[in-house]
Amino acid sequence: MLMGVQINKTAILLLVGVALTLLFIYYPSVSSDKKSELSRVESVENFAKEALENKVRVFGGVAQDGQIINMTWEDMKENAMQNNRITCTEGTFEVKGLQVYRRECVNIEDAPIGTLLFLHGQSFKSLTWKDLGTLIVMASYRYRTVAIDLPGYGETPKSDIPNKADFLMDVMTALKIEKPILISPSMSGQYALPLVMKHAEALKGYVPVAPVATESFSDAEYKNNQIPALVVYGEKDTMLGEKSASKLRLFPNSQEHKLKDAGHAAYLNQPLEFHRLLRDFSDKLFGS
Repeated sequence: MLMGVQINKTAILLLVGVALTLLFIYYPSVSSDKKSELSRVESVENFAKEALENKVRVFGGVAQDGQIINMTWEDMKENAMQNNRITCTEGTFEVKGLQVYRRECVNIEDAPIGTLLFLHGQSFKSLTWKDLGTLIVMASYRYRTVAIDLPGYGETPKSDIPNKADFLMDVMTALKIEKPILISPSMSGQYALPLVMKHAEALKGYVPVAPVATESFSDAEYKNNQIPALVVYGEKDTMLGEKSASKLRLFPNSQEHKLKDAGHAAYLNQPLEFHRLLRDFSDKLFGS
């Protein structure tokens, strides 16, 4: 009987020893796995929190539970309009006796990382960029956005402008704009291209959208100009699309984008794609 008890005690002690050994081996592994899982969860949560707080750096999306959710252009406009850190103003300023009308948006809490200066086509005006949502959406990414009515359009009286490059230089001086990216569609090419060719150093970059006046300059003038250029046109633009691009692609630091299913005013037909390109280009040049 005593021998049986002794055997049972030995067996119990042996089983306890085995159990403790297994626990010693297994527990660090479980603990490590739990730490790994917590680290993964924390990483996802931090990503979602950071993305939400910073409005997500991925253009066209917001973060939700660590996922990027795509937005339409109308969604983006609505989102930007609800940002109470952005203020938009409009009114006239004087350029050598001419009252020029301008519309502008800026983030009032954070210093702008750069300025975008918008011109317009013959059938449009600065109001076009406001109505489209360009000014407020790009301002939500910390850019100062300025659009002007060129002489004889919108709210700016008609005036003879013999030197269009100097006129834009005077505009930038009056508005205290230094080295902006100049966005120039269609008709405004007659203002923008002379400036680009004469004072490229005054600009950070150039975004021509099927502009006129491209044939007013020689191939050599394009090839010798180092300005960074984002050349945009619509694939359905049979008027100036390919014609303008054939010259503009001669800029050594140019990139070219043909927007699918877009016409002459490609930014109106494909606003999400156009503004994604504009933001990527701007962020690269301004180092954002």
